[in-house]
Amino acid sequence: AGAGHTLALKSDGTVWALGTNTFGQLGDGTRTDQVRPVQVPGLFGVVQIAAGHEYSLALRIDGSVWAWGRNNFEQLGSGASPSPFDRLLPGRVTGLGGVKYISAGAYHALAVKTDGTVWAWGSNFAGEAGFAPSFPQAQNVPIPRQVAGLATVDQVSAGVYYSLALRSN
Repeated sequence: AGAGHTLALKSDGTVWALGTNTFGQLGDGTRTDQVRPVQVPGLFGVVQIAAGHEYSLALRIDGSVWAWGRNNFEQLGSGASPSPFDRLLPGRVTGLGGVKYISAGAYHALAVKTDGTVWAWGSNFAGEAGFAPSFPQAQNVPIPRQVAGLATVDQVSAGVYYSLALRSN
């Protein structure tokens, strides 16, 4: 569940969404709110979903990550400037593959690759993307970057202004 929208993953690997759609967070190509679930077009083979604050993520079986919705903190990982470049349909997160786990925070996103490394993008206002002090705080991370010092990670959880990692040990 996101801030005002909900995602559902069906057993056939398709994604469905409903709720508020002001920024395209339902991924149906419109900005129309939906009270009944609508299928997110173009997504198949999805194994995990995550809803952030007005944006959404999907992880496909091939290890690629897809994002759509609001891009005010570059949380879509496209490398494009923030709003008004919201994405109404899913688009692949730039330069990120081999992913096994995703998490959508309020304004930043995290991914764990199959090698156990953690990658982050979006807001870094309070260092939630893991790039402080070597990466300037209050600067968005427009495309995924590896978080230094984290290895053998199984899962991550992105909050509002913080992140957590669960290591395999």
